[in-house]
Amino acid sequence: MKIEELNHELGFCEDSRVHIRFYLYMYKERIKVLRELFWRKEITLADIKDPALRLSVILLEVLDRYDEYIAKGLYHSEVIDTFKAVKEKAMIHKEKEGYIGIYLEDLPYLRHILDGTIFRFGPLEYILTKMVFLDKRIMDKCFITFDHTIFPTLKNNTPIVLLRVRDHRLLERKRVEDSLHKARYFFRGLQISGLSFMVLYSWTLFEPLVERLPLDHELRSFQKHFTLIGSCADDTKTKFDLSRDTSIIKDIYLSDNKVSGVACGVIRF
Repeated sequence: MKIEELNHELGFCEDSRVHIRFYLYMYKERIKVLRELFWRKEITLADIKDPALRLSVILLEVLDRYDEYIAKGLYHSEVIDTFKAVKEKAMIHKEKEGYIGIYLEDLPYLRHILDGTIFRFGPLEYILTKMVFLDKRIMDKCFITFDHTIFPTLKNNTPIVLLRVRDHRLLERKRVEDSLHKARYFFRGLQISGLSFMVLYSWTLFEPLVERLPLDHELRSFQKHFTLIGSCADDTKTKFDLSRDTSIIKDIYLSDNKVSGVACGVIRF
């Protein structure tokens, strides 16, 4: 795959592709040097100060990871869907600054792609990482009180798959079931020692909210996939972006701050 083809499949508009093409051509030699320094671990991506140049280097690095992702057993469409995380972050930069680039604060997240530890299957995102309990030792506010008796072998630094809901409006039952089925099969196939838990920290699992929803609401069926091991109320009402939400969830949030919170759910596989 060529870089032009990748940028097209990631969904960059023509204007953005022209911008990327310009940087790749005008700074070809500089990008080559930066990549060599990056490979030798003499610099990090954070050392690249120009956000657009940073994006150019990341795209070339991501392109080099394509075959590695395919070799793990993913379909082309699944790899591209995962790589779209780069485009999404680049567009956030464009919306705020007027041109595409990558913010420094987005580098730790995008580093998962370069490390081959992030995967997208449908409405859910999966990251290979280590368990961190967001309790009072870690969090100043909204820390979670955990019941460690439910999964006694789940401890700090245990290998886990950390889940993220890409968009709560896409959690239709069939799509969630297909995603989790694919993830179980995929991660078992990686044969990572000690990997047997999927963990999700999310407001979508917070029981006071879910209990207010209609019996046939997709979040009710979504929550049933998880065993809850802790939760925390949070009255900020801003745990997720409601600006484009027109669902009953927004109405509930705006009318009752007691439904604001986050819960930790676990799936053992």
